Amino acid sequence: MLHRIHPGVYAVGSPTLSVQARFLAATKATNGVLSHYSAASLWRLVDLDAAAPPQVTVTTRGTRRVDGIEVHRTRRPFKTMRLDGIPVTTPARALADASRALAPIPLCRAAREALTLRRATVKELLGHTKPLDEALALGFVPTQTVLEDTVDDLIRTTFEPPIAQQTLVLDGIPTTPDFRWPHLQLCVEADGRQFHEHELARQDDAAKQARLEAHGERVVRVTWTQATTQPQQTLQRLRNAGAPLRG
Repeated sequence: MLHRIHPGVYAVGSPTLSVQARFLAATKATNGVLSHYSAASLWRLVDLDAAAPPQVTVTTRGTRRVDGIEVHRTRRPFKTMRLDGIPVTTPARALADASRALAPIPLCRAAREALTLRRATVKELLGHTKPLDEALALGFVPTQTVLEDTVDDLIRTTFEPPIAQQTLVLDGIPTTPDFRWPHLQLCVEADGRQFHEHELARQDDAAKQARLEAHGERVVRVTWTQATTQPQQTLQRLRNAGAPLRG
């Protein structure tokens, strides 16, 4: 059985579509390319907003309006790619297009994610929009989670930026504290156990901290709650530990 999704676009068997199928249907209905926030989410740079209409960009002036699709138009040719079988703008173009609608912190996180995943280079991201340039000006930090981003942003309000994800070989074991001031042998661990309460994860955390401390490192652990709802108390803990103040 065929189910009409958009004019000229039908689903076979069931009208319920996955997000990727919705994206593909939108590009077929408009003869366009997935773009803006939708493209950034397909590239796994931002969280998926399943309730939002798919966003596409077209280069034809006569493309009709299609209910349930947000259509953007441009006269300038742009590079397209395919991901999961869906025509999509490049990661750099997706972020540039989405940057005007994203708040600074989510945009900064998305830009860092693009760089961490090697979806784009700084050169590819610079010079498109002011918000994206400002996000990049904060500097690339190879963080791995939103919690690490949050802790890093808090540290930088008061202290000299530490080195992120510096791997040390301790007792022959690669050991990577989240943040470290090498000259002070002071580490900060973004404690994400509330997001993955798993016995093996807790054991790994304990073993990692024990190795660091056995080699003279001091470790300050910061949870999501401490970073977001107790920032001043957290900053005081870092001051007490001797974290270097910004000059």
